[in-house]
Amino acid sequence: MINEVSSNDARRTRRPAVLILLLCAAGFMLFLDTTIVGVSLAAIGRDLNTSVSELQWVVNSYLLALVFLLMSAGVFVDWLGARLAVLLGIILFSISSMLCAISVSVEWLIFARCIQGLAASIITPGCIGALVGIYPRKREQAVMIGVWSAVSGTALAIGPIVGAALVVAIDWRAVFWLNVPLGIWAIAHLFASSGEDRTKIPSPAQSTDSVLLGAGAGLMVVLLVQGTQWSLLEPRFLALMAACAAIVIALLIRFFKRRKSEEDVKPDHARLVAALLAGTCAMAALYSVIFAVSLLDQTIFGRDVLAVGLGFLPLTCGLFIASLVAGWLADRVEPLKIVAVGLVMLAIGLSLIALVASSPDSTLRGLALAVIGVGASGALTPGTIALVRLSGSGRAGSVSGLSNTLRNVGAAVGTAISGAMLGGRLDAPQLQGGRAALAVCATLSVFSAAVVIGVLVSNHRASHSLSKAP
Repeated sequence: MINEVSSNDARRTRRPAVLILLLCAAGFMLFLDTTIVGVSLAAIGRDLNTSVSELQWVVNSYLLALVFLLMSAGVFVDWLGARLAVLLGIILFSISSMLCAISVSVEWLIFARCIQGLAASIITPGCIGALVGIYPRKREQAVMIGVWSAVSGTALAIGPIVGAALVVAIDWRAVFWLNVPLGIWAIAHLFASSGEDRTKIPSPAQSTDSVLLGAGAGLMVVLLVQGTQWSLLEPRFLALMAACAAIVIALLIRFFKRRKSEEDVKPDHARLVAALLAGTCAMAALYSVIFAVSLLDQTIFGRDVLAVGLGFLPLTCGLFIASLVAGWLADRVEPLKIVAVGLVMLAIGLSLIALVASSPDSTLRGLALAVIGVGASGALTPGTIALVRLSGSGRAGSVSGLSNTLRNVGAAVGTAISGAMLGGRLDAPQLQGGRAALAVCATLSVFSAAVVIGVLVSNHRASHSLSKAP
């Protein structure tokens, strides 16, 4: 009997460790795929005989599907259960990766990338929801979300390196084949896992808000992607602007109606908004620097693809190490304080590259990228922990879906800012445009840090006043 009890305890101890490994593998796949494709676009264009605009949609179709569906997927995760949702998402992601790898036309590839985005929109909130379900204690949640963020952030940073190596050693199709064995391994182990983790069935109001937010965010990304190619007076541009305005008005009406009836009003609303804003601005800064530095190093400074990828190693190391430390630290310090410090570090790193380290030969380039990596992790990992704590375990998937929607919008904003300011010229004005784009994102980071600090100060004053009250 004692042996049976001890063996059951051992199995229960091993099971979370296996699940954490699976969730980290799923996060690694998704975040790797967001940056790994960028360095293979030239090879895809040659092989499939595509235009530049079609290559843009190879990247943007994934992002658009992800942004359109993340909010609805977050509610879906809360209803279905995190583990089952992750399993479904990985199955879809593996199948769509295989479809990408065997593409015979750019239209086929763009369609498969849309399916990848759909799968990613399910997996991302599913991973956060599963972590919250496995580790209900705040201290454990902080550590494990830190580990997951470290693995995912590292995948984001090493994407250009891995993609360049695969393109050079094999071809661009290997970029997508890489996901298939990882997916099969994760699917096999998730099928063997057990446990019910459904949390809370969303209300019709939540579902409607989710659809509106997802649609609004997706339309905003379309405007950011296509806005520089369309005239401001074109009917399609005006139609999209009108649709975005209508969605914003609908959301505001629903918000004030709910507030008037005192439904779903939470005292931590300001902290929630501050954490969401911080994640959005941090992703804008991170994607802006990856896009701008990659392009400038290849076009202005003549570096090859592999050298450009290896140049991001300081950023990779900063992201990975800081994610682990930030998760541990968020259990001992108010997470939003770490977020504010991370945003300030992001602004410093971006300013260094914009002002004195735009050349890859600069001695400060590595330091600036490392500071950006540490700052991004400091803003994103504790921000995720703060959101989970503020939302509660019952709505971890929904809030994670909202957070990731806004973070992907931030990524689109950062890329759009860099793309618009870099322009199409391969001379000095393009370099100045790249510097200007990084300066804009640094300003966004400072603004977001100021908002977070303002919320912290306001909360401190409020709690101090309550403690003095008789």
